[in-house]
Amino acid sequence: MSVKKKLLIQVGSLQHQDITVPVNTGNPVEVSTELGTFSVSVFIRNFEGSSKHKSNSLYNAFDKKYLDGTHVQDQSSTQSELPNLRILVKYIPNSNINGSNLFFGNECPVSVKDYVPATLMSTGLRLFKWFLNPTIESDLYGESPFIYGLALNSFSKLGTADVSAADFIRNENDSLEWNEQVPPLASIHERRKYFCNVDHSKKFNFEKSKSYYMMFDTNFLKLGDSSYNVSIPAFGKKTFDVNILRFANDKLDNINWTIKQSVNSSLREGIYGLVLNFRLVEESEPDE
Repeated sequence: MSVKKKLLIQVGSLQHQDITVPVNTGNPVEVSTELGTFSVSVFIRNFEGSSKHKSNSLYNAFDKKYLDGTHVQDQSSTQSELPNLRILVKYIPNSNINGSNLFFGNECPVSVKDYVPATLMSTGLRLFKWFLNPTIESDLYGESPFIYGLALNSFSKLGTADVSAADFIRNENDSLEWNEQVPPLASIHERRKYFCNVDHSKKFNFEKSKSYYMMFDTNFLKLGDSSYNVSIPAFGKKTFDVNILRFANDKLDNINWTIKQSVNSSLREGIYGLVLNFRLVEESEPDE
């Protein structure tokens, strides 16, 4: 028997993420929080998954069998190209939230400064700010390190949830309804560029009881086949990969994907909405 680190994906509150999220099925898991109601689906290319995923998750989207070999019922025949990681969220706010106060990003429940070289963290953050999102806010050296960007410019696609999730995904552009203060933003690129100005984000509100789709796509994370790498953007189209397993241990073994509202311009004191936990768990499997 050999031991591998397998990925376990669960959702819940900040204190307890105890609901396992099916991967690559499109079947959402719903949670209610102080910020509202969230329904989340996760897609990962070449997902092996821990034992808790065997009966509910697929190796790839549109496969005909679950990881445990049982057949999938009523599988969609509409296929599309997927990134390495996709997180799809449907969100219904409990109250109006200004666009400058709603963030999406990562938090780690333990300090990473003793395990990850400071130069690697600072260089990676600097490159992400240069090439991807200049509005990123972070504290990489605290007891609970975090990195966040505004939801308005961090998500790959945004829309009002007045259509099916499949139709939202199929549409090449956003489907948000902009108010009179925001100019028409015809493309995803225009929306992300416009809201990289924090003052612009103050012109938009996520409205109480209205349904929104939020989709995050990335190829910078490679999580397939129990191999875990982060690709950090460099100059041109180049990237360099960092193997996560180099730094993982009994304490540093999980990270949260979080939607959060800042309070008094502080993310440290923010209000948690969605908390989606990715954890590496050790499991034995037969040698080939």
